[in-house]
Amino acid sequence: MTRTLHIQIKSADRSGLEERLEAIDAGDDVEPSEPTLSIEDLETFGRVFRSTNLELLEAIVEHEPESIRELARPVDRNPQRSSTT
Repeated sequence: MTRTLHIQIKSADRSGLEERLEAIDAGDDVEPSEPTLSIEDLETFGRVFRSTNLELLEAIVEHEPESIRELARPVDRNPQRSSTT
């Protein structure tokens, strides 16, 4: 199954977020929203999507690790460095 993550360079729209979270906490059915990542500026975008981070994201998709330690193995990295990148 392929899912699409929408990425936007702008401040996150948090309108209605509190109400959605309260509904989820109450056990109500909540319509899923489009997965969206909002990034404040291009500098932050560059840090988030540098090649080392993309390598980690690819390993997460491919290996579905259950821990940072499991994620570190396929990318041959120290677990502490994998969690702070």
